[in-house]
Amino acid sequence: PVTFSVWLGKLTCEWMLERGGLPAFEDLAIRRSSLLYDTIDNSNGFYNTFVTDPLYRSRMQVVFTIRDGMGKNEALVSKFLEETDAMGWLDVRSHPLGIPSDAIRITMYNPQPMEAIEVVREFLHDFQRRHE
Repeated sequence: PVTFSVWLGKLTCEWMLERGGLPAFEDLAIRRSSLLYDTIDNSNGFYNTFVTDPLYRSRMQVVFTIRDGMGKNEALVSKFLEETDAMGWLDVRSHPLGIPSDAIRITMYNPQPMEAIEVVREFLHDFQRRHE
């Protein structure tokens, strides 16, 4: 057996149980993703997510673009990705998903605190304000 993976899984489960177990992490995932989806949905079309039905939206990865992601909006997506890269954000660039530009992906796995997503929300507001 792959003992390292089993041991690491045990440590992860213990860590999660110490923090409230699955109910606490489900609540955190819902709060984090809702914060970003609400920001996107209330941006008056500046940001657009590819999945509009809340039933099918991911709680772990929010993938979106700026407006339609084409033409001048493609340049804004590139600027967004450059700025987040300069701030040290990791893995924000996503696959194009049927548009000319890359998409933007915010990943929120279990260890990600709510405060980090609040920083993302503030950046989204600031970026929109500067480029609307």
